[in-house]
Amino acid sequence: GDEIATVNDPEWATEPGHDSDNRWAHRPRMDWARAEQRHELHHVEGRLFLGLRHLIEVRAGLPHLESSVAAEIPRLSDPGILPVLRRHPLGPLLELFNVTDGWRAWPGWRLDELGLVGARDAISGNHIHPGPDGNIW
Repeated sequence: GDEIATVNDPEWATEPGHDSDNRWAHRPRMDWARAEQRHELHHVEGRLFLGLRHLIEVRAGLPHLESSVAAEIPRLSDPGILPVLRRHPLGPLLELFNVTDGWRAWPGWRLDELGLVGARDAISGNHIHPGPDGNIW
């Protein structure tokens, strides 16, 4: 259901046998009409489905994320952004996890410090250039 923007079921507890297990909130009945719209980019379901497929393809192409590659936690620049660095023979990969409820910037100068000169965003394919304020958004 997540692949087609299905929302939680607010009536989950009214179903017999579900009232003591709140996991059913995240398991609404499948809306097959919405599922059919996953191939139509003018629908939210289609855009979300396409976006998730892209993320899956990007993830599959990153050997840096194999379990044999150690994860390092560099010094924090912001307590709301968790940096994870993985050094793979093909080159380093920096993951930035924003654990806040809003947008956060990350200092671009840290890329050089971590040996990520000429960094590229794995999702967009774009080279990363810090903005005028020196931050990455």
